[in-house]
Amino acid sequence: MAGTIWTYPYNGYHDRIDPEGLLVEGSPDLDAVIASRWSSAAKLGEGEPLVARGFDPIFLPGRKLQRHHLDRVSATRP
Repeated sequence: MAGTIWTYPYNGYHDRIDPEGLLVEGSPDLDAVIASRWSSAAKLGEGEPLVARGFDPIFLPGRKLQRHHLDRVSATRP
């Protein structure tokens, strides 16, 4: 399962090394999470759901992720 999970974009706080040995930078704040998801959504086909992994709000300072943040990524994509 660890290899399969890398098919989904990573949105965790901490940096990780992917199975190819490449550094995947973490998202240090909510704006970075949204920017990362927007970038991933732009690569998907029409109607494809956007799936991400690793998000843990305990590490992010300040405001919490809410629906209007996700709507900045896409108001129509599941």
